[in-house]
Amino acid sequence: MVPAGARVMAMGGAAPALWNSPSAAYYNPAGLAWQVVSGGMGLQPAGWSRAPDAWWVHLYNRGTEYGFPLALALQGWRTPSAGGDRRTVLLGMPSVLSPSLVAPVAVHIKGAFERDPDGRWRGAVPIDLAFLGRSRNGPVLGLVFRNMMFGRNSFATLQPRAEYGVAWSGGRWTFTLSSRAKRSQDVKKARDHFSAGIELIPAGGVALRGGYLKEERRRWVTAGIGLRSPRGAMEVAYAVVIERETRRASHFLHYIFRTD
Repeated sequence: MVPAGARVMAMGGAAPALWNSPSAAYYNPAGLAWQVVSGGMGLQPAGWSRAPDAWWVHLYNRGTEYGFPLALALQGWRTPSAGGDRRTVLLGMPSVLSPSLVAPVAVHIKGAFERDPDGRWRGAVPIDLAFLGRSRNGPVLGLVFRNMMFGRNSFATLQPRAEYGVAWSGGRWTFTLSSRAKRSQDVKKARDHFSAGIELIPAGGVALRGGYLKEERRRWVTAGIGLRSPRGAMEVAYAVVIERETRRASHFLHYIFRTD
C-alpha cells in the first residue's frame, strides 16, 4: 500500500509523479502532485525516534513552459509483513505527454526494487499513466492507472490498480475524495478503499489540512498545517497521522520549493 501519510497529507503531496503546469500549486485528487515546483522532499517517520516509514525526493527542471522537463522522483517505504518488513524503493522519470491545461496526460516510468524479509531483492519497471480533467470554476477529475507491468509481476507491494477521484475548490478551501480498484476487485467495493481530504486557508500563507483514509479494515485520520512563503516559492507542511485501530501515531513532514 502507499503509506497513509503520503495519501492524505496535503491531499497527495508525496505522490510519485510530478506535473508541469504554469498555474498555481494544487493537488490532483487521484494522487498525483500538480505543482509548479523545482523540487521537494518529505518524511513520514514511524514515531518520534524510529527510522522513517516513508520518504521521497523530487527534483524538477521546468525549462520552458511546455518544454521537455528533466524530472526525477525517488521514494521508498517500509511495509510490515509476516516474517519481517518489506522495503520498496522507486526511481522514476515523470513526463507530461499532453500539455493541455484542460485535459493533460502524464506518464511515469519507474525502476522499482523490493527487498523481502529474507533479504532478497527483485526489480521491475512499472508504469503509471494519468489523466486529468479540469474546468475553470468546476470540479477537477483525475484517473491514474498505477503499476502497469509487462510480464509477470512478482512484487508484493506494487500491484496494479486504478485510482480515481474528484476535487472541488472554493478559493480558500479545497475538498478531495478519491478511491481505488484493483484488477481483481469490483468497483462496488470502493467504500473499502477511499480517502477524503480538506484544506482551509484562513489567512495568507497558512493552510489547515485534514484527511481520512480507509484501506479495508485499517483506517487513519490526519491533521496538519502548511506554511507558505508570501509569493509561494516555498512551503513547509507538518501533520500527525493516527491509525484508529491501534491508536498509533506517527508524523509527516513535507517541503517543496520553486524557482521562477
